Amino acid sequence: MIDAHIHLGGPDKGDGKSLTQVQLISNMNVCGITKAVVFPFNQPHNAFSAANDHIAKAVREYPDRLIGFARLNPNDGAQALAELDRIYELGLKGIKLHPTAQDFTFDNTNLDKIAEKAAEYRLPLIFDAGKAQSRPEDLEKFALLHPDCAIIMAHMYGNFIHTLLACPNVIVQTTAMLKSKIIVEAVEKIGADRIMMGSDYPYLNMCAEVKKIQDLDITDWDKAYLFGKTAQLLIGV
Repeated sequence: MIDAHIHLGGPDKGDGKSLTQVQLISNMNVCGITKAVVFPFNQPHNAFSAANDHIAKAVREYPDRLIGFARLNPNDGAQALAELDRIYELGLKGIKLHPTAQDFTFDNTNLDKIAEKAAEYRLPLIFDAGKAQSRPEDLEKFALLHPDCAIIMAHMYGNFIHTLLACPNVIVQTTAMLKSKIIVEAVEKIGADRIMMGSDYPYLNMCAEVKKIQDLDITDWDKAYLFGKTAQLLIGV
């Protein structure tokens, strides 16, 4: 079982949340999670170099349990692209981007360059989705411009199913979706192999997010994809 959406490190520059490796591994053991995708909290001045180093260190400490993703700020221009090169050298497996927290939109030209380089390195991009600066329809336009870049929508908000049907390079996470019928509808319309479970721990209860998937009225085969096979295929773990 893979939890594909975990914040690690901190404290977050906005809300003060934090999570250590020991705390995370302990909670994973309680909830039955084998591996977790981890990335940094929001950082002061949206500078993520040190936080990305922390993620790489955490992966080295728990290589069988943690899958490291980095964070970038597209507004940093050339510096962001240089950090992307370094992320690849660190062995991290993807990049989290947050339009609201980093104050950018999908028409940011630096974001296009990040997507092009991420596609070359085969690093998927996770976008916080569903807010004013990250509407599914805007992400859809961006994804269509970058068909070789694997894109993950962190949340099932808005008309996300339309985006997934239009963009075969987009995958969605169940993170924070409390309405089971919407997850079931997504499985029926787009397929379980394009959906992955993500708890958003420590903001949400990891065990509750696991149980949410366990209780869905879908086949065990579909649950296997949500619980890890989709992430395995995408990230190559």
